[in-house]
Amino acid sequence: KMNKREIQLLQEYKQLDYDWDLEGAVAPSPEAILLAEYIVKAMEKTGQKVFHVAPGPRGEIMVDIRNSSRSLELLFYPHSNNKYVFFSENNEAEQGAFVFSLLPKLLNRLNA
Repeated sequence: KMNKREIQLLQEYKQLDYDWDLEGAVAPSPEAILLAEYIVKAMEKTGQKVFHVAPGPRGEIMVDIRNSSRSLELLFYPHSNNKYVFFSENNEAEQGAFVFSLLPKLLNRLNA
């Protein structure tokens, strides 16, 4: 499984408590972890490697998918308002609200 490590990390993030970074970080929300797991497993099925997953200080989970000099970061927050950040090959950033219907378009741009 190409995304085995990322799936394992998401399981480990479920164990994080409040102040896990010793700077007041909120524990990752179960909702954010569930959405990140869904994306990572979907990427596994389509043959897309996930570069990394990481918790954030406000209970969010970031899923980083890369291809050459392009990068797509999906940010899943505790109460929706999920976001994406797309970095093109010249490192210009585009960001916006993430909804699952955008995923095919974003992946096509990533892999173009």
